[in-house]
Amino acid sequence: MISYSQPPMFEKGEGNYVMNLETNYSWTASLSCDWASISPSSGVNGGSIQVEYQANPGPEPSRTCTLTITGGGQTEEIFLVQDFNTGEGLFKSSGIPSIYPNPVQDYLLIRNASEVSRLWMVDLFGRTLTTRNNYQAPQMEIRTENLEPGIYFIILNLQNGEIYRFKVQKI
Repeated sequence: MISYSQPPMFEKGEGNYVMNLETNYSWTASLSCDWASISPSSGVNGGSIQVEYQANPGPEPSRTCTLTITGGGQTEEIFLVQDFNTGEGLFKSSGIPSIYPNPVQDYLLIRNASEVSRLWMVDLFGRTLTTRNNYQAPQMEIRTENLEPGIYFIILNLQNGEIYRFKVQKI
């Protein structure tokens, strides 16, 4: 089992955090973004990972990065979510919604969608293109083959009141 200390929030702007790991196995870690870095990227029998992150320059309202830790046949995904308006962010464990692929061609998948109470897809002019309510499955698919190439936004309102915004590029 991989367990770790979880910080409450980032500080505004850039900064760092040391995450302590507890495991009886060798482990590796990787990030899915270029606005944060980790050190070290591997270890044995626990240890710590220093996560350094840059300030969010915008214009996206928020951005998400996935820290993946693998060890002992297990994988743990930890999401770093940083808000542009406040500069603050959260580390969240697996379970928050994520989208892929991005850029998108024919369809967009939303993982961890079972807590979504409402979804909107809007264009750059704020026109609503798609809405869905009270989705109950763990994964949601949105067909995008009929959209023109460009930038779109997915807005997810969760049952607990949290709101997630994703910028999507249609190619």
